[in-house]
Amino acid sequence: MTFTRSDWEDLCKGLAEVDNLIAQFNATQDRHPLKNAVLALWRFAEYSMNAGLELRGHRTDRGHDMARTAKLLLGDLLQKDYADTVEKLERYRRKIDYLSYNRERSVHFNRQNVLDCLADMQALHAEMQRELTKAKKLR
Repeated sequence: MTFTRSDWEDLCKGLAEVDNLIAQFNATQDRHPLKNAVLALWRFAEYSMNAGLELRGHRTDRGHDMARTAKLLLGDLLQKDYADTVEKLERYRRKIDYLSYNRERSVHFNRQNVLDCLADMQALHAEMQRELTKAKKLR
């Protein structure tokens, strides 16, 4: 994987749409928009972690161990510890993708969990935007 500005912009648009997805959930109580919000947050988190690894000259992580990556980048590239949030997003994503075949049957998330993850991903976005701009990956 190599960072591309168009991928970053696409994932940032997905992050920006999470508020709308949560509003759709609030209006209908249909969990589908909430699931899409989790997936958008997870995709943004995973790409951000890999971009951070690339910026620091590390091999990108294909094993989805974003919590380990967040810890590795903490203090070097990132000022905030996102390990717990990205770990939650990974568990939520597996529950969505694997449904009842998920090994972790007790994984549940609600609107507030998604809002909490959104707040952290917005903070991650600000940190990564700063670092990517410094590295001249963005204009």
